[in-house]
Amino acid sequence: MIRAVLLLVAGLLFGFCGPAAAQTTLFLQDTGAGFTGYNLAGRYKVAGSILTATVNTAGSGTDIQWTTTAGGATISFASRPFTGAITIAGTVTINIWTAESSASANAGLRVKLSRLQADGTKTLFATLDKGTEMTTGAVAQNYTGAPTSTAFVKGDRLVIEPFITNIGTMGGGFTCSFTYNRANSGATGDSFVTLTETLPLNAGVGFR
Repeated sequence: MIRAVLLLVAGLLFGFCGPAAAQTTLFLQDTGAGFTGYNLAGRYKVAGSILTATVNTAGSGTDIQWTTTAGGATISFASRPFTGAITIAGTVTINIWTAESSASANAGLRVKLSRLQADGTKTLFATLDKGTEMTTGAVAQNYTGAPTSTAFVKGDRLVIEPFITNIGTMGGGFTCSFTYNRANSGATGDSFVTLTETLPLNAGVGFR
């Protein structure tokens, strides 16, 4: 009885009453995802250098995928393969650190989510825009969006791809950058995506 009362008091004091909300956060990392062409969107942060991906703007551009270096290869992130079926339909929270080289770039953040099947088939199910222009100093673009309800099966992966889009008319000859792979929270490079659902991924830090 005394134990139950103590637990109740602790819950009231520290907000632990009731079950925790089910959700999954995937951190954008430099590690390979085990699928050619994709970096890992993993559940656990790892020690490593903060990395910067840079993309060129284009005059009147509207939808440009981020590249690892200006004019280089595009960058995409994928989760580990799911261990079971799930439907992704809830609110998605984006938190990606970005900057533009000039206020004349008129560029904003766009994130696309796709279902990646084991055979490589990729199906887009969410295009989530921040809707405001980036700043010339790196800040976290934090916002939410609603995906189209999409069913995943065992072996599928979730793909996360950053883009730039126009805010007004995009200016050419500039660059935009985003940082990722940070090991600690709340600072430049702490880029991640949080889903409402608990994704069916192997448990344990070793599986990331």
